[in-house]
Amino acid sequence: MTNTNVAIGSLPRKGRPGETEFDDRIVPTNLEPSQTTLSAAPLPHNQLEQREIRQRIDEAIGKLSSGHRTVFVMKEMDDLQYSEISEILKCSLVL
Repeated sequence: MTNTNVAIGSLPRKGRPGETEFDDRIVPTNLEPSQTTLSAAPLPHNQLEQREIRQRIDEAIGKLSSGHRTVFVMKEMDDLQYSEISEILKCSLVL
C-alpha cells in the first residue's frame, strides 16, 4: 500500500466537512416530473431471461392435450378456481 493510500485510509470516515454517508433507506420525496428518477423498465438481460422463460412455458403448454391446456390456462392464467372451471366446462370436479 502506498503512503498516500495509508494516509487516506487513516482519515476518519465520518465527520469530514461536506461529506455525507450514503443510506439506501433514504427515499426521495416530492420529486418534480423533471427530476431524474429510477426507471421501472427491466434491464435488457432481465427482459431476455423473461422472454426465454415465457418461450419455454408456451412450448410446454403447447404439448398438453387440448382439454388439459384449457384447464391449465383457466386455472393459472385466468386465475379461476377449480369449481368455476368445472362449472364453465360442465364437467365434474374430482378432488
